[in-house]
Amino acid sequence: MRLFLKLVHTLAISAFVGSIFGHILLGTHFSAEDAASYRTVLAVKCLMTQTLILGGLALCVLSGIGLVALGRGRSLIRPWLAIKLAAVALIVVNAVTVLRPLGLERLALASALAGGDTQALAALHATGPREDIFGAINLALVLAVLVLSIARRVPFLPASVKPARA
Repeated sequence: MRLFLKLVHTLAISAFVGSIFGHILLGTHFSAEDAASYRTVLAVKCLMTQTLILGGLALCVLSGIGLVALGRGRSLIRPWLAIKLAAVALIVVNAVTVLRPLGLERLALASALAGGDTQALAALHATGPREDIFGAINLALVLAVLVLSIARRVPFLPASVKPARA
């Protein structure tokens, strides 16, 4: 069971993190000036968010809970894991309460713009910096979680730097 949960956890991390970079890449190559194309790009980004990013994140959390449960919670006393779990909780909150609703709002604005509502362009541009800021926060948290997960396994780090191994 542990091997299966580790496999699910690894695949979920791959889907989650990989799609974040795809999400960023899509956002950098299209302009709101071409309303129809931009609306399509935002629709794809929302689909990626719903299926790969949030789906991968959910599977990560569930498989992580399963792994902790299999260890009867012994790993919860490890400081590196407490920090990692706090960061994951912040990632979930930011993704679900800020980034997903913001993506849907931007899609609605792009749809209005594609339908001829010229005032939607200003509102669409106004939401961009929020997505950039909260997206960057989540990306930094994701990278911190990955570094914590990897650093505990690096054999040449001094004991003062290396988190205790679970």
